[in-house]
Amino acid sequence: MDPSVEAQLRQRTAQRRNAMLLLLAGLFALLAVATWQILAMAGADLWPSPESGQAYKGFKPTRIMKVTPQTDPEKLTVSDKSILEPLSVTDAEKANLAIPVARKANPAARPLMLPYGNPVSWSRSVDCLTAAIYYEANSEPVDGQRAVAQVVLNRVRHPAFPHTVCGVVFQGSERKTGCQFSFTCDGSLARLPQRGGWERARTIAAAALTGSVYRPVGWATHYHADYVVPNWAYSLTKSGPIGRHIFYRWPGGWGTPKAFTASYTGSEPMPSWLIAQASWINGTRTAEMNGKAEAPVLQVIVPPIDMTPASPAPAAVAAAAPPASSRRLIESAATDGPQPTAPTRALRPLMPSQPISRATAVGPVTH
Repeated sequence: MDPSVEAQLRQRTAQRRNAMLLLLAGLFALLAVATWQILAMAGADLWPSPESGQAYKGFKPTRIMKVTPQTDPEKLTVSDKSILEPLSVTDAEKANLAIPVARKANPAARPLMLPYGNPVSWSRSVDCLTAAIYYEANSEPVDGQRAVAQVVLNRVRHPAFPHTVCGVVFQGSERKTGCQFSFTCDGSLARLPQRGGWERARTIAAAALTGSVYRPVGWATHYHADYVVPNWAYSLTKSGPIGRHIFYRWPGGWGTPKAFTASYTGSEPMPSWLIAQASWINGTRTAEMNGKAEAPVLQVIVPPIDMTPASPAPAAVAAAAPPASSRRLIESAATDGPQPTAPTRALRPLMPSQPISRATAVGPVTH
């Protein structure tokens, strides 16, 4: 063989070998990177959400708040606009999809059954939880409203929050920013509730306070609407969306069932704004009894919130049985399947601060 031809063949063989070696090295590098990412995600129990293929990959958060058990809960809010990313609604929805959902187990919360020994405190707890459900999730179906109620009850049991329902709902409400539930400090309380929506929220609240559990929320203690992106969302453990809200747990052991060791104190503070709402509901009830087409329009003046603890009341809780329609809605609210929107006139009107009997409030407890 001609030496020049032989040299060319050897050169080509060497080039092919080198190209093959480079290809193998690249493949091994990609495999190593993929393995490292999988192990890192498994260690943090974080995996992409099912919708992550549509997520907004171009967004990078401007600042991430590091959350630990020592973090002041009043910093984990959306009432302070400075902690929200400056995104449009569409981009915020996509950015939220890009935050991975935790794969770690999130068991259902234990039932919380408030005592009936103090009817005043019992009624206040129902009123406060009703307000949270109505103003936070009135446009949501039953599942979305039950999810909000479950977060409130989870907070009652967590050491980081007050141990009464009204205390949890109105935490930080005396400030313009820092309130835990935005409706308590953004002027929403000046809006009159829609009667049917308030009745539905009150029924869900009464069922939750007598042992009904919404299992999908687990032990979540935080949530925000899917059209905003707070900077603390990246540090908490994402449980996933329910309706238009996205739910989170504290990171680490602070978000596990063993951390929820606090007990309900049993002495509810009294938010003064319920006086105005009581007048409104009384007006709608009178209008219905008189057969009027529309309820009277009353001017609502929201007074300062009075957080005076309830004093024990000797009066017994009423024992009247509920109408069949009310029982059906409560039983519907105690199941975990998809729930239809409740009819607005299915329930007997209930006055705020009116004691609710066990027969009226209780629904089946989900396990």
